[in-house]
Amino acid sequence: MKDLNHLVERARKGDKQSFWDLAEVYYQDLFCFCRKKMFYKDHKAEDATHDSFIKMMHSVKDLKETTKFKSFCTRLLIQTA
Repeated sequence: MKDLNHLVERARKGDKQSFWDLAEVYYQDLFCFCRKKMFYKDHKAEDATHDSFIKMMHSVKDLKETTKFKSFCTRLLIQTA
């Protein structure tokens, strides 16, 4: 968990590689959430998940608490879909 918080902190400071490392960690969970709770079709869930990660990349700098990154991602996914 400490490593993830470190990645979040670096991503907040503009480190794109840290952001994409986080995306690798959380992508599958967010995709499954989107498919099960919102869409039920893989291609729509993939599109929404991808679009939400693009939004996350631009707004991660506004995240106040690094420990809330997954909640932050889920909220943006719901708003994007």
